[in-house]
Amino acid sequence: AEQSKCHIAEAYAQMMGVKLDEPIIETPFGKFRAIKPYFDARIAAQMLNLPLWEHGPNQFKEPPVLWSPFSASCTSQEKDRDGRLLGKPPNKMLATKSWLDAIRYMRSLGPLRLLGGPNEEVPAAWQLTLEEMECLGLPLAETTLLMRQSRLVVTVDNGMGHLAASQDCNCVVFYPMVLSLGFIFPWGSPFSVPIHMRPQDITSASALYYIERSIKWLDRQRGLRHAKGNLEIS
Repeated sequence: AEQSKCHIAEAYAQMMGVKLDEPIIETPFGKFRAIKPYFDARIAAQMLNLPLWEHGPNQFKEPPVLWSPFSASCTSQEKDRDGRLLGKPPNKMLATKSWLDAIRYMRSLGPLRLLGGPNEEVPAAWQLTLEEMECLGLPLAETTLLMRQSRLVVTVDNGMGHLAASQDCNCVVFYPMVLSLGFIFPWGSPFSVPIHMRPQDITSASALYYIERSIKWLDRQRGLRHAKGNLEIS
């Protein structure tokens, strides 16, 4: 951006070879450059020599719901004597019990699959099956291919939110208020919903409410865009 004397979003778009469809977008948090993240999972998988996660209609009778409740990022603003952030908890994750109602609801939308690292500690209270945990430890390229076929992605991690946005997924991102949404949320994606909240304040009922309302809005948004596309074609 400094070399090109332009906005960082324009530099990113130039580097990735994509266009800014909406140079400026107004949001409840101000005006921002809108970039839709781009990630070709197949090319990445080939470069890394990874096997591709190929789930077709025979494997999933309906699109899966992907759930990413883990994050290693801290949101603490505690500083040392030199004014540097110590990076201590609390982190972005919701309390274990906050997900209980949402788990039942997400299962009603399609086959539930948990996303995360291979060594995540999965709480027993969630009562997940081995099948629901089979995607733990998937490389990002394979995860992204799975996202492309998903019904919904629910995450507390903005990185996973950007991956979902790059595949035009329906995505709900729970993100802590202590961190600004201005530069970390994929505003260029029409199918991503930010839930800007305090993780410690989210109850099981409120998590369910946010996800339920978001999927209804996302379905309506996708339907309106599909109808608009058909009108433009005709």
